[in-house]
Amino acid sequence: MGASCDIDDYFSSLLSKTVPILFVLPRFRRHVEVLWRDAGLSIAPLRWYAHALLWPQEIEFGKELPGFSQGMIYPMNASSLIPPLALTVSEGMTVCDCASAPGGKTLVLWEQMKEKGFLLANDVSYDRLHRQKSLFRKVGISEVQFSCGPAGIIAKTFTNFFDAILVDAPCSSEKHVFSDQNKTKSWNAQKSTDLHKRQVSIIQSLLPVLFCRLKMSG
Repeated sequence: MGASCDIDDYFSSLLSKTVPILFVLPRFRRHVEVLWRDAGLSIAPLRWYAHALLWPQEIEFGKELPGFSQGMIYPMNASSLIPPLALTVSEGMTVCDCASAPGGKTLVLWEQMKEKGFLLANDVSYDRLHRQKSLFRKVGISEVQFSCGPAGIIAKTFTNFFDAILVDAPCSSEKHVFSDQNKTKSWNAQKSTDLHKRQVSIIQSLLPVLFCRLKMSG
């Protein structure tokens, strides 16, 4: 999973509970630590990923933390770190994040690439992609490229090009369905079947844009 990720205990960490974490780009790490110490907040890195901090115990979950308004920290679930880390990208690679918005996974990919290489962030939603672009401008990342459209549009522009592609394909989210009685009543097997067909279609449309070594994660 890369030099900055310790695989030894991340599964037990995730299975115990949903861990709210804050992703911090390395360029902001020291500044964030100074801000938090000045505010009397504890600094506890996620055990299996050095660039993520646990939510400080001294402040209620959901309250704005020092560094958030400046774009220095990005709240996300710890489980969201796994797909971009599993892709094991590295410096100088050509990478595509196929369903990139709201942007957390793209940030992790860019960190793993040491902010060097070619990274394309694509999303089918213009509004979501616009918000992601605004986030990246706020944190001073201008090198990442953006495109808007279905996965198939990437194949029209790039052929045999990317070293790795992250596919966060749409899913039926049974975890949320079965925890909400209203959603449970409206769920049916056909929805999952239709989503499976859509997932397969997305993957098939992206195969031509991969470079000679096949590596997809999602």
